Amino acid sequence: MNMLLLMTVLAITMAIASIIISIYLLRQTRNLKRSIEILTFGLNARRLERKLSELAERPRKRYVVFEIVAGQDLSEADIRRSLYELARDVLGESGFIKSGFQLVYFNNTTNRGIIRVREPYKLKALGVLGLLREISGVQVLATPLSTSGTIKRAKKIADMK
Repeated sequence: MNMLLLMTVLAITMAIASIIISIYLLRQTRNLKRSIEILTFGLNARRLERKLSELAERPRKRYVVFEIVAGQDLSEADIRRSLYELARDVLGESGFIKSGFQLVYFNNTTNRGIIRVREPYKLKALGVLGLLREISGVQVLATPLSTSGTIKRAKKIADMK
């Protein structure tokens, strides 16, 4: 009988130990699951943050001030048309659209103008000005004078003589 009692106590002890181990493992599994969820959420938040910052970071605009030297007076419409045609040829249609190339100001008295362009395309815009040789059959020379980050400063330069 002593042996039977010892075996019963041993079986009950093993059952209790098994239950305790199961509860412990269940708690650890829940904690591990929470930790994995927190890590996953953190990684997703970082990815989302990176994506938002990429979307928020638009290229800055640059204003290129230039002067046109020509033998006769030219209209702003002719200058705009010639610049846009040349820019489309040099940059291609998609590059022209992505660059945001635009003649935003032209002063007929000083023959100076301002081109707005996104920063990665600034050097290409300067190249377009360097390639401009003729407007409406008139030989011209387009000289870039300065670049600026604000249109206010660019207009000051364009209006100076």
